[in-house]
Amino acid sequence: MKKILVNVMVVVLLLLCVPALAENAALPGDGKRLGITINGLDSQASRRLFEGTQEKAKALGFEVMASNAGGTLGMADDVDNFVMADCDVIVLINADQSVVSNAVREAAAQGIYVISDESGYMEGVSTVIGMNNYAIGAEMAMDVLSAINYDGKVVTTGHNDHPTIRGHYKVFDLLIEEYPMVEKVGTVYTSYPGTTEITYNGISALLAEHPDLKAVIASQDIEAMGVIQATKEMGLYPNVICTGIDGELEVLYDIKNDGCVVSTYVFDTDAITELIASSAAKLVTGQEVAPFQEAPVTKVTKENVDEFIALQESTVITK
Repeated sequence: MKKILVNVMVVVLLLLCVPALAENAALPGDGKRLGITINGLDSQASRRLFEGTQEKAKALGFEVMASNAGGTLGMADDVDNFVMADCDVIVLINADQSVVSNAVREAAAQGIYVISDESGYMEGVSTVIGMNNYAIGAEMAMDVLSAINYDGKVVTTGHNDHPTIRGHYKVFDLLIEEYPMVEKVGTVYTSYPGTTEITYNGISALLAEHPDLKAVIASQDIEAMGVIQATKEMGLYPNVICTGIDGELEVLYDIKNDGCVVSTYVFDTDAITELIASSAAKLVTGQEVAPFQEAPVTKVTKENVDEFIALQESTVITK
């Protein structure tokens, strides 16, 4: 009988210890440092990526350093700073390869893992996470061209600051060339920060020259927001058709209210930040990570916009 009681007590003690053992279990990021650099926080999507990556990395035990570079040029300095801070992993969000490639190569040479999110591939990168930007750019262009029945004057917007936007607007031009009744009358070249204002100024000037403009194929929502402002001021809203990507609330409401935006594309920031954090955890624990991991994207139109308005309103980041 005593033996049975002793065994029961041992079992009870073990059961009581399980939660404590679980709490003290080693996390993959324990003792590891992760640095995150982003080109800017102009959009809600960028803020969600920036904040979400930090939260998920910390949950895996990483000590996190994070920097908003305020433009692509400062991202190379961020990488150098992370190297000097002995980071084990560096995450690039919306970087320009021409700016950071040397810094990334030097970081990798020192044994630091580099994760590229919407920053393309360059020597030293362990994994690339991103959308199929050429395919999405083609869809965006076709959304607009079909809305104007493949006939009329159009303008494109975009910049060279990182591969996502380059992928979009390069495809825009290729598709426009396939439709002889479509005439491209200009491109508004944008940059970070101040993308919406730059777009507004550029579109305003082109509308003054081409009041019969039919559409703007914008490469992101913060550019589409500049189109909305310019067309409203010029009395041409909502006649000038537009599209975008990111799912900014102003653009979503424009779609809902039958404005000038016919569609936008929303990438799953929660899934992407999970990919970034889990990839970092795998890399520091010696596990294999795929060289390319595609980010999930959903097209948003009048039919499903309410769902995304509710989602974005519940996760607005104000800081």
